[in-house]
Amino acid sequence: MSAPKMILLKLALRAAERGDSEAAAESLRGVIAMAKEQAPPGELRAVGKTELARMLGCSPEHIGHLIKRGEIPAEAVLGHGRGERILVDVAIAALQRKRVEAGDDLADEGAAYVRRRGALRVVRGAQ
Repeated sequence: MSAPKMILLKLALRAAERGDSEAAAESLRGVIAMAKEQAPPGELRAVGKTELARMLGCSPEHIGHLIKRGEIPAEAVLGHGRGERILVDVAIAALQRKRVEAGDDLADEGAAYVRRRGALRVVRGAQ
């Protein structure tokens, strides 16, 4: 919970303890109004690898591999080690761009893999 919400809740509680129902109601209205507000568009949310993995439905290790491969850009990564955080909006936008760019390339990539594997078998058989 954000600091302004906590302050308003404390004000509401103190007003209720004093018996000032109007002040308590006004403070609670402020908390409710804050709950309905969405985060401003400029505000970025940063989470750890585990939380991002939970959001995307994969493992934290996979998130680490995505970062190393550059699929999650360096601009999305804040800090390092245990304190490393990833900007959710930037990371998801980059992954969605990669997915759209890949599109039909996935079939081509799979076919190329099969051809390479076939070529390796021929080379092994020739030795």
